[in-house]
Formats: sequence, C-alpha cells, structure tokens
Amino acid sequence: MDYPTFASDPVVIAFGLADESKYSSALVEQIITEVTCLLPASRWARKCTACERRELAIKYLTAHRLTSLDAAGAFNTSSTTTKGLVPGQIASISASQGSQSLSFTQAPSETSGAGWLAEGQTPTYWWNLFLGIMNTRQVALGMTF
Repeated sequence: MDYPTFASDPVVIAFGLADESKYSSALVEQIITEVTCLLPASRWARKCTACERRELAIKYLTAHRLTSLDAAGAFNTSSTTTKGLVPGQIASISASQGSQSLSFTQAPSETSGAGWLAEGQTPTYWWNLFLGIMNTRQVALGMTF
C-alpha cells in the first residue's frame, strides 16, 4: 500500500481522507509504514483468496488512525470532523452528590488484550472493517522471526 493507492480509493475520497490540504501525503505515508509493520506479510496466507486482504487491512487501519487523529483535534483546522466515527455503547457512568461519588466503567472487549487492539477504544467505520478482515484472515503456517 502506498499513498497514491490509498488516496485514489473512492471510499477514502468519500470520507475526505484524500484531502491533501488536511492529510498530507507525508503523514499518510508515515501511518501506512507504521501499520504495515504491525501486519507483517509473513503472517498472511497468500494463496487463500484472489483478493489481497492484507492490503485492505492496511488501508482500513490507516483510515482508522487518520479518523481518530482528526477526532482528537490533531490537525490545526477550525473544526474537527466526526465523519467515520461510530457511536458506541456507554463505557462509563458516574454520579456524585455532595462529597460522595460513584462510578462504573466497562472496558470494551476490543481492549481486553494487549497491543494494537487498544486502538479500538475509538470506534470508527474503518475499525469495524478492519476487525472484519482480521476475523476472516487466514494466517500462514510457520514461524515468524
């Protein structure tokens, strides 16, 4: 996956992630590089399907990170967008009266493990697509060193 391939995808364009005035090609290429490291080719079976699931997973995780960065206000624009964010379940509730307080927090199931799955704390359209790919991937047999 490279920037021109990412930025020419019609769905990426529809979500505004190909807008180079906001998402510079250098930034997107950096995120693609980081995501590619998380999804090594040696762990993906190549002969399982005619489609390239790893490339889709890289695209979805890159778009997820861009959406999350935008929602967090990382870009110096007058407003952030919620385009692509998925409303989720209530994760925490708290109440207080006077000097007493009570709170409940439920950890999302995606964050129960360690590692990159913690990215699912910000649910996006892209994260849901990424999880779909991860749930259907066929891992190649063998060891990765």
